[in-house]
Amino acid sequence: MFTTTLCFLVSLYVWNGCHILQEHQPLGGTKAIISLGTFLPEIEIWNLDELNALEPAYKLGGSVTKKKPGLKSKGKAEFLPGSHTDAVMCLSLNPTRNYILASGSADTTVKVWDLNTQKCLHTMSHHKGKVQGVKWHLTEEAIMISGGYDKKVFLNDVRDNKVSLSRDTAADVETLAWHPHDSNLISVALEDGRVETHDVRSFGGTPLCNFQAHDKAVSGISFSPAIKNLCVTASPDAKIKVWDFGTIENQAPKFIVERVPQMGELFCCNFYRDLPWFIAAGGSKGELYVWDLEENPTIVETFSGRVEKSAEPMETLVQEEMQL
Repeated sequence: MFTTTLCFLVSLYVWNGCHILQEHQPLGGTKAIISLGTFLPEIEIWNLDELNALEPAYKLGGSVTKKKPGLKSKGKAEFLPGSHTDAVMCLSLNPTRNYILASGSADTTVKVWDLNTQKCLHTMSHHKGKVQGVKWHLTEEAIMISGGYDKKVFLNDVRDNKVSLSRDTAADVETLAWHPHDSNLISVALEDGRVETHDVRSFGGTPLCNFQAHDKAVSGISFSPAIKNLCVTASPDAKIKVWDFGTIENQAPKFIVERVPQMGELFCCNFYRDLPWFIAAGGSKGELYVWDLEENPTIVETFSGRVEKSAEPMETLVQEEMQL
């Protein structure tokens, strides 16, 4: 229980040196691992089974000569083979092959890594701006989406290391998400506060949804893995909003409720995979906010009939998780 709870809490953007953390457990192994992207062009891999570790277990990429973030280099930087050359902005662990990690960077590339060999397998250079979001498909192990500050979303097939489909967005991409209950749908969160939802079967067509979700950029979007069409968004406008994507009107999902958690600007939000009503958000105050959506009667009334029975936690399990 500890590993999944911890990974839920730390799978969020952290500022002052770290962009994002991603849980990883090697295939056939027993170690609990977290991958961490920083303002440096490297990915740190930490072993959670090692107490009080001072250094990561290993790193993917990085510069030959280390320099501190924010300091100008006196000469041209040299990088390890396969490394990013700028900050790592996003990470995604392949849900089918859990030793395969994708990363997006401010150097405009998307890379695919093998965590067992610690090598870069593929480098894709289709973006023209920094890559802000990358996500593996939930069931198709070779398919991923990526979005960046070039107002582009790409659907990529890593088997032949090429872009399968692409489309323009109305603004720069902040992050994106696959819909867990419809594997053909993606939602793209934009810098202008809008969210677009697309069907990859008609990727270049009119968005299924295109709505103003926040007054500022949508910095986080997450769908409950066990409650159909339950979505939350977060923004630097300091708000978390709950949406019902099962009811679409005028290209917008039904707005349910919002909350201002007093965390300052919000940089991300994420559902907990084992407790379908729980989300976490991280903000500019450097603290973590956890919200049990089941505390809100309006949310419960809207979504209670959609919870997958296999995901309904026993009361003792909930208590044990929260104590940890």
